[in-house]
Amino acid sequence: MIAEDVYSPIDVPEMDIAAMDGYAVNVEGLEKYGKLKVVGKSFPNTVELPPIEDDQAVYVTTGSPIPPGANAVIRIESARLDNGYVTSSLRPKPGQDIRPLGEDFRKGDLLIPKGSILTERHLGLLLRANVDEVEVVDLRSCVFSTGDELIPYYVSDSGKVRDSIGPIITSYLKRFGTVEYLGVVKDDPHELERVLINASLRCDLILSIGGSSVGERDFVKRVVSRLGDLVFEGVNTNVIKRCGVGKVNGKAFVSLPGQVVSTVTSFHEFGLHVLETLSGLKLRKVKEVELAQDLEVKHHMDSVYLIKLTNHGGTPLRWGVGLYSELVKADGYAIFKRGRKYGKGERFEVKLFI
Repeated sequence: MIAEDVYSPIDVPEMDIAAMDGYAVNVEGLEKYGKLKVVGKSFPNTVELPPIEDDQAVYVTTGSPIPPGANAVIRIESARLDNGYVTSSLRPKPGQDIRPLGEDFRKGDLLIPKGSILTERHLGLLLRANVDEVEVVDLRSCVFSTGDELIPYYVSDSGKVRDSIGPIITSYLKRFGTVEYLGVVKDDPHELERVLINASLRCDLILSIGGSSVGERDFVKRVVSRLGDLVFEGVNTNVIKRCGVGKVNGKAFVSLPGQVVSTVTSFHEFGLHVLETLSGLKLRKVKEVELAQDLEVKHHMDSVYLIKLTNHGGTPLRWGVGLYSELVKADGYAIFKRGRKYGKGERFEVKLFI
């Protein structure tokens, strides 16, 4: 992820260039004389070209500089060369088949806004603009899941449950720098303490998945409270209520719930906030849409619903904290007030997935 606005130091193209093979001419001269004397050639590596008179033309190839005095290109298909003079079966208009200076972008134009994900397409843009270096977010994150019933996602064992949530979070975090997947930690406070201390020595951000509730074997928040500072350990909102945020040895820590919908929405609600603080970037995005259908919130607390965006607005998906099949349909989520009935067409805010 790019950590700074990137501006162009140059105009591209740096001069007027030919968009097609043909002859650079002055339109008024062509109309006046009918045929023009070819006085030179221009190629993409041509450095200097003398100006042409209105009764002259220069042969050009695609990407080559346009000589001063010319204001159009006769395409090779419509040109006829006879005894050093060129004529055209078509009459070009001023500017035809010329890429003017700065057509793509001008010096000082914003090329890539900060917060953008650097892609292969950006590489060509940066090289064309002669930008050799850009500042990127370079955070080191550590992720682990907890649970005696789990095994790492890369291990296959029919008697165990593979960690299917850890890879989701590690994939999100890769855009912010280096991610280390620490595997699965057993529900043992001493093992959790060891992993958390080691992670705090080499990571800027630590995220755990699971063990965030208040059950007998949910040790994560208790261990973090002992090692560092648990800023908060939950909110009064369904689905994301068990998320916690704190610090371990001064390093940012986020405790995510162990059910997949809860994990992903909690990451976006709280994890992105932490990442914004660490990176200095604005990462969370929202969109206001109309409700595509009636909705009644029957829960006893405010609730998170996954939302699918369509041309008709936002559609709440089937509610549940562990529904993988619903999560893949969703474009984001919304928080609705408890005990309320929402009518079709009512406007609400969708928090978009990154």
